[in-house]
Amino acid sequence: MKISIYLTMLLFCLTALNQKLSAQEKKDVNRSKEQRIYYSKNLLIDSAKAEQVLAIQGSYKKGVSLIIADSSLSETGRHAKIQLLIREKNRKLRSLLTPAQQQKIIPTTEWDARDNPKQNN
Repeated sequence: MKISIYLTMLLFCLTALNQKLSAQEKKDVNRSKEQRIYYSKNLLIDSAKAEQVLAIQGSYKKGVSLIIADSSLSETGRHAKIQLLIREKNRKLRSLLTPAQQQKIIPTTEWDARDNPKQNN
């Protein structure tokens, strides 16, 4: 009898956990969709290109998170690695977007001579 109660409780907990994960997955999908729509409208690009921009930005954010979490790096090391990520993100965005679109999405604080869209016409 006790075993069936424990199994029922376990099944209930697993079902609840699955529903919670499904709800989080739905939120993530909705967030991605909203971001893709934002990029499409703000940059005046099609949904395929917006998806590429979203992937570039997502990869950058994940990379920054990993660098920040890496306790083996010094502050200088973190800064250097993040600067490399910024350059790579901006290089990918430059290959995909026009200079006017780049100005809308690349913060001016991240530009150097190689990144400035005004110099890449």
